[in-house]
Amino acid sequence: GSWERIDAEYNPEWLTIDGASIEDLTWRHSQTTWAVAACMLWLFEVWRFANVVPPTELEVAVAGLVYLGLYSSRYQEIVQLPQHYRVTFYASCGWALYSYASLVHVMVGSPSGVGAAEAF
Repeated sequence: GSWERIDAEYNPEWLTIDGASIEDLTWRHSQTTWAVAACMLWLFEVWRFANVVPPTELEVAVAGLVYLGLYSSRYQEIVQLPQHYRVTFYASCGWALYSYASLVHVMVGSPSGVGAAEAF
């Protein structure tokens, strides 16, 4: 249809990806481990939020490690992508930093503020 034509004009690689199966992906990669860890962290945080449980120092430490691992495992390869994908990656790095600062803020927050994390 017309969307496939637009995709093919924008990025011809989509045609080969669209025709491939999930088994064709390279699963043995450090990004896979970090992506699974990030998904598990997200599921835990959804559960914590739904049950009104405040974050702990352990969660903040794990989140910091997962964010650092996830983005550092992708950072070296991002320069190989077209510019518009690199911009998206760099923007997601900013959102991850903001998200992490928010988590720290909620964990140590008080009515009087939390210092440096308050800047975010």
